[in-house]
Amino acid sequence: MGLPVAYALAFQAEWGVQGLWAGVVVVNTLLALTMAVVTARTDFRLEAAKAGERAGWLVAPLLARSENAGRMDAISEHDEN
Repeated sequence: MGLPVAYALAFQAEWGVQGLWAGVVVVNTLLALTMAVVTARTDFRLEAAKAGERAGWLVAPLLARSENAGRMDAISEHDEN
């Protein structure tokens, strides 16, 4: 994606070397923002469960264990006091 934009800015817009760099910077910025939005909107627990089902793994106990880990630490700290 960066090469066509860089080419257009460098040669068609007659920006020269600055156009090459500007094209690369603009496209990489847009790609980073897109990846940030996709990552923020992804439910990784759901995706892990779906991947486990496809692979034939039993994922639910692992997810439950990781969800309860914080609660168990808080309970054990409370009991110690």
